[in-house]
Amino acid sequence: MPGYRLPRGGVGDSQSQRTAARLLRNRLLMSSRSSGVPRTRRVAPTAQLVAQRVDPQATIHVARVRARRGWTDGGIKLSAGEHVTVLATGTLWTARPLGLGLLPKVGLWLRIGTGPALSMLGSAITFACDQDGPLKLLAAEPGALDASGALDDNTKSIALTGSYEVVVIRWATDPHLALTRAAALSPDLFGPAHLRHRRGDTTPVGWNHHPRIGASEIFSQPSPGGEVECLTSGDVGIVRRPVDVPLTEDLTLDWTWLVRDLPSALAENIEPTHDYLSVAVEFDDGRDLSWIWSSELPEGKVFSCPLPYWSSRETHLVIRSGTTGLGAWQPESRHVLADAASALATPLPSRVVAIWLIANSACQGSVGSFTLRDLRLRSTHLEHDVLAALAPNPSRHIKGSAHQ
Repeated sequence: MPGYRLPRGGVGDSQSQRTAARLLRNRLLMSSRSSGVPRTRRVAPTAQLVAQRVDPQATIHVARVRARRGWTDGGIKLSAGEHVTVLATGTLWTARPLGLGLLPKVGLWLRIGTGPALSMLGSAITFACDQDGPLKLLAAEPGALDASGALDDNTKSIALTGSYEVVVIRWATDPHLALTRAAALSPDLFGPAHLRHRRGDTTPVGWNHHPRIGASEIFSQPSPGGEVECLTSGDVGIVRRPVDVPLTEDLTLDWTWLVRDLPSALAENIEPTHDYLSVAVEFDDGRDLSWIWSSELPEGKVFSCPLPYWSSRETHLVIRSGTTGLGAWQPESRHVLADAASALATPLPSRVVAIWLIANSACQGSVGSFTLRDLRLRSTHLEHDVLAALAPNPSRHIKGSAHQ
């Protein structure tokens, strides 16, 4: 399959071969019913006209960013305090004949000078510059950047073609006023940018985005300490809540979720179909264990993540399979140490250092959604409310016992 590798089971893995063949058949059928590979609409001409109309003093630059060419010049040198809107369109193709690719909200990164890498949000993002320097742009698959923001040479890459067209607007007037006027003139182009700037960050309080994936708008928590909503549509996100809990024999992770849509109708253990929803734990040895609801893989199935970078770090354990139970609240309770012992190679970790929520729909451009509540770590000596609003200590130690 263009752009992808077979899973670690190789060509002898008959189940994976069948999954790949079904994906190929499904995508070819979809292509035959459409007009072929989707065309990318150019936004630069309209964006330039609208931006100049609402702010005649705005500086506008258009850049073409190709896959894995490293950091390229965005055409504008920025100063601290300036406000910039970035609009992007295009696709990094993983398998163009099948219409499989990564949109800018998945594969476009920005930075000022040598500052931290900032991932794109949707098709448009507005931000205030926190330092002086040239705007730089990079296009690559999630997981390709290391902690410094450079392409990680130690991570095998997915073969990508295509590019992004990026429009950079440095506003000379109040950005909220400019975006309000621009959205009125061109709702399709500037409406998302205006809405995003107005509502601000939707990340649940106390959670942070995994740096290898970058920020997304997949997860939200309308009420502090309440339920978390997940909606993924052709994108990917991981949010992490730091904890520090010993991995004892009686430690459980409990939650209740209402899963509405699974993002893959095919088995999720090969790269091109690895769209899934999960709750996971991160251990003190850098590994993580992810409990997923699979569309086809049997309950109890264990497999390494098939994606680059993650394959040696992330292990998936299927806890539900099929469509039975979708649309209804389902309680889960996992004995963390027992699951780790069955899924991970020794030596086993000793502590849980973070809880993750994961949603991926970028591989097939699909949709997945769930609502989650009552996420707790429990043991004989401890109860930790993971969804609790920020507080000095969300953990409660059971009286009469010593914390391990």
